[in-house]
Amino acid sequence: MFKVSEGLLGDIKLVDAGGVQMSSMPTAMSAAFGMMKANKVERLVLPSGKYEGALKEAGLDRWFVVTFDEEVALTDAFAIMNNVGGIETVEYSCQAEVFEAPQGESPVYDFIRSGELPFDDPMLSQQWHYNNLGDKYWAKQGCDINLFNAWKITTGTPNVIVCVVDGGIDVTHPDLKDNLWVNKAEEKNGIDDDGNGRKDDIHGFCFVALTGDIRPDADGHGTHVAGTVGARSNNGIGVSGVAGGNHKDLKETGVRIMSAAILRANPDGVTTKGASAENIANAIIYGALNGATISQNSWGYPFASGVEQTPTVVKEAIDFFIDKAGTVLDTSDPRYGQQREDAPMKGGVVFFAAGNDNVDFPTPPASYERVVAVAAIAPNFTKASYSTYGNWVDISAPGGDMQRYGEKAGVLSTMAPDMKPKALYHYYHGTSMACPHVSGVAALVLSKFGGPGFTNEDLKTRILASVLPIDLDKVNPTYAGKLGVGTIDAYAAVTLVNNKKAPEKPVFIAEKSTKNAFTELTLYWNVPKDEDDKQPLRYKLYVSDKELTKDNYMRVGDVSGTANGFISGSGTEPGDEMSFTVPYLKPGQAYHFALVAYDKWGNISEPSLFVGETKTNHAPEITNLPQEPLLVIDTNHSYLLEIEEKDGHSWTYEISGDRGGVTHKKTSKGIELTIRPVLGEGEHICKLILKDELGLAKTFDVPFRVVHVQTPVMKTTINSLLVGVKSGPLELALPDFFEKQYYLTLSFKAVSTKPSVASTFIDKDGRLFIIGENSGNTSVVITASNGYKSISTTIEVKVTEDVTDDVLSVWPLPVERVLNIWLHPKHKRAEVKVQSINGELILHEAVKANTVGITSVDLRTLNPGSYVLVIKTGEKESVRSILKR
Repeated sequence: MFKVSEGLLGDIKLVDAGGVQMSSMPTAMSAAFGMMKANKVERLVLPSGKYEGALKEAGLDRWFVVTFDEEVALTDAFAIMNNVGGIETVEYSCQAEVFEAPQGESPVYDFIRSGELPFDDPMLSQQWHYNNLGDKYWAKQGCDINLFNAWKITTGTPNVIVCVVDGGIDVTHPDLKDNLWVNKAEEKNGIDDDGNGRKDDIHGFCFVALTGDIRPDADGHGTHVAGTVGARSNNGIGVSGVAGGNHKDLKETGVRIMSAAILRANPDGVTTKGASAENIANAIIYGALNGATISQNSWGYPFASGVEQTPTVVKEAIDFFIDKAGTVLDTSDPRYGQQREDAPMKGGVVFFAAGNDNVDFPTPPASYERVVAVAAIAPNFTKASYSTYGNWVDISAPGGDMQRYGEKAGVLSTMAPDMKPKALYHYYHGTSMACPHVSGVAALVLSKFGGPGFTNEDLKTRILASVLPIDLDKVNPTYAGKLGVGTIDAYAAVTLVNNKKAPEKPVFIAEKSTKNAFTELTLYWNVPKDEDDKQPLRYKLYVSDKELTKDNYMRVGDVSGTANGFISGSGTEPGDEMSFTVPYLKPGQAYHFALVAYDKWGNISEPSLFVGETKTNHAPEITNLPQEPLLVIDTNHSYLLEIEEKDGHSWTYEISGDRGGVTHKKTSKGIELTIRPVLGEGEHICKLILKDELGLAKTFDVPFRVVHVQTPVMKTTINSLLVGVKSGPLELALPDFFEKQYYLTLSFKAVSTKPSVASTFIDKDGRLFIIGENSGNTSVVITASNGYKSISTTIEVKVTEDVTDDVLSVWPLPVERVLNIWLHPKHKRAEVKVQSINGELILHEAVKANTVGITSVDLRTLNPGSYVLVIKTGEKESVRSILKR
């Protein structure tokens, strides 16, 4: 499909009711068609006789469809067309589908009458969607369109024409044929008698076969939809239509149904899949050109189609219907653009089914903001299992739910008997069934209020004001704000009066509406009074971190509500307490709120202003964070970090920094760290990030020090020691003799091999005390340990009576061979004499002492016996007796 500019349009010659003479094409366009191997070009919106001027004014005459060789890729053709000057828009011709949900196959044979029903149509008692008694397990009393009460006001008038854009209607159906629109200016003679560009369009037109001979689609979809809108009521047969009239006295009541067929069964009883955009556009435009003011559409582009935008020509056709329906469209008529004398309304309203994909998807064209989109509910006010939903849905209506509750929970209406399931009446379900309920109610509204000066905005406003007093958002919280303003109420639609009085402003319950959560606030208010409508229909709440006033709240505040921006007030009474939770706030922050109430007509109250504050959030804390580095010495070290979450939130953690050898696990009390000494020796920092469930985080440094243990090392050798019995203990500061090991404490132990010669004692400071007990020699074994490794050393200890003597000790006694002499360290030399007990000199020798004062003489030549030993050091002599063996 493509749309040309006004300038290029003048260069295109039309033949044969919309065909294009390809040989006379402008050069650039002709070349493009040649590249595409085009075989046919036609005007998309069919020529419409006396209404051509209106189409031209709307630019609808500038749309064309090109058919080309299937060997040429769509993408290539698209690119070729886009490069032609004067072509404004190029789009693929998408195929729309009627919205069919899985259906039952059993026809209806129950013709039981009920005297309590307002009409004598025998199947009316099965049409729960008009008047639900709640007498089935799947039914909820009042889940209907409140139609019986509405029928007390009006049942529909023939001046209201509803154009059903769908599969063709069975124009022979006994419950439909007398309520079909009749083009009285047209005869079935093969001639366009009324000059609207269509031949023999008595009850409408089939745009699939371009004929006035309307035939049903294979599923009877169009016939079923038409029956819900306007099946003839109180005629003693079949079912009732929402606006089907009251024919008890054979009065001409009830609205008229026009068929604009976009689907048609072929001779084999099969409907071609999908309706082309060109046929759809022509069908919608046809309704506007021929007196319809309501366009009923139970079709669209489902989720699986991949179509996300309404084709432009379809959107332009919808706009044409909305803007031009109900007006004089013959540009030669001086009343062109004015409301038609026979029209109940100036302008049109287009109703669309939301779709049967059970997803939040903006179905085209239902999601187009200028149409009324209808979702479906089951017989108990729950969203129908199949219904598409979203914040673009305007209103809901009963569509049945046979998948969940069986056949009788579907919508009962007329059926084409020659098509499946071969019955005059049948249950279907779908948004296709919900939508004609709303179209039918709209027809009742026009029947009641329509006339000169009544506009399409008046109708749309009244439809959206007329809902049952049931809060669909509460019944369907998962779909809050996604099923429209509520469920259509036919009685309200034909009785409500708009006195243009807004509700009183709602009043916040301040003490309950602040500091009740961290990232959200639940606001409470009392339902205000509404003088003419009793109570508001819905509310709109504005929120900002800046001050809101009655003058700026709409400009400064952000709307916080359900998906469609509103908070439903359905089913409430003045004085009732209402609440709404505002999400996605920041903890510990003040917010400004403005709340306004809307009545059914959109009249708005003064704003109620309020300032609320969220709770202050606190990050998790470690209550026993180490102030000094944890020591990790040679083996694993575990430490429990105790966590406090002041606000009672759940928390998580992450580890970063120096993580080598660090393992961790969460416990009921906190986090247990286990550190292995795999990193290099020294101080390291493990970072611990604690985060609460709201995302508030705090980072803690956990220091630890790795110490690789070495065997203690002596830095100074301890020589042989001399201890005097009379001189008191000998003291040694043992830490001075070993290398210092940081972060390790050395402990000492000393053991004397001969405690009778010398005993030992070590104090807390590591000072060793050697106590001489008796003269002699002993060994003291000293052990130094750092708690992990140890070293031992042995010290020879000599004990003498008095360490001040020049000769400290002589040994061994008795002597056999060599006699050792220990001189005081101050003496390096001595003279040694050995005499007999008679004074005879036997040995005289000068000796030299070693570094510790020890020297010796060899006495092996002496005979055994007693001798006198004289040792001269300096000027002093030391004399003692010795025994030689």
